Amino acid sequence: METVCIKIDVPSDIFKALHETEDEFKKELTLSAAIRLYQQNKFSLGKASVLAGYNRYEFEKILSADNITISNLSVSDILGDLKKM
Repeated sequence: METVCIKIDVPSDIFKALHETEDEFKKELTLSAAIRLYQQNKFSLGKASVLAGYNRYEFEKILSADNITISNLSVSDILGDLKKM
């Protein structure tokens, strides 16, 4: 897969304030972007997990730990599907 590098200027004192390295901050920022794009329905679960650098199962666990819904199905959708079975 072809990738593009995006440069973001960040004040150096941010890393000290967060007690994070540049790499840790980059990973957290990328994960946050992937989650946000998924929540906005701009990315599928699979595409968001790739952007975040996790496999789908790991990404689902992260979403679940943050109480982020993985399925867009409502309770009535699920009950309707169960009745059809």
